[in-house]
Amino acid sequence: MRLTHIDYGLELMLEENSINVIVIENPTALSALAGDLWHQVQGHEGGWILSDGTCELNISKSLECIFNPFAIDLNNKRVINTIYKDLVHVSSDSLFTATSDINSKIANYIGLITSTSEIPLEYDLELNVSALLKLYNVRACNDSDNLADTIIEYIKVMRRIAGITVFAFINFKNYFNPTELEMIYESSLYEKVNLIMIESFDNPVTVSEKKIIIDNDRCIVEL
Repeated sequence: MRLTHIDYGLELMLEENSINVIVIENPTALSALAGDLWHQVQGHEGGWILSDGTCELNISKSLECIFNPFAIDLNNKRVINTIYKDLVHVSSDSLFTATSDINSKIANYIGLITSTSEIPLEYDLELNVSALLKLYNVRACNDSDNLADTIIEYIKVMRRIAGITVFAFINFKNYFNPTELEMIYESSLYEKVNLIMIESFDNPVTVSEKKIIIDNDRCIVEL
């Protein structure tokens, strides 16, 4: 895959087993490039183009942009909706017999309850599996006890459940020591996702990184 921004002449090759780092020393450029990416993830227009071969991809469906790692929600709306959709499909397919059985038992139980009412009552006979999952608060389990583990788990969930293959982090390195950063990199490479680190100042290069610097004069230097 490739991520480009025509206005700034940026071109990132998103290759397996490598981490892309963009150091943007010019504050105006940082604001413009990070802001563009954020707006496009929200479904608006911007200058970034994500492509796979000759096919342009929808950034809002293929890329996740994270400004605040502390605000990460393993059970965001996108994840929960996808989980429920998949489980509802299973309930009507491979678990059809079990679903029919439980639906019959619930309908009989509701029939017993409503029969005690002094007024006529009616109810739906079809089991709403999605509502049942919501009633029991079915959700992704998060046993992480530190921020690095939470990031690792979030990447796994978004990759496996929501199908996100590209993650962009803004000033991400400020929060982690080298050992934690390597753990996050290693897990991301294992999950076969592409990381794009957008930083405001230069940091030591790790083994997996490919680095581009946009200096204060907006000149691009590739390392």
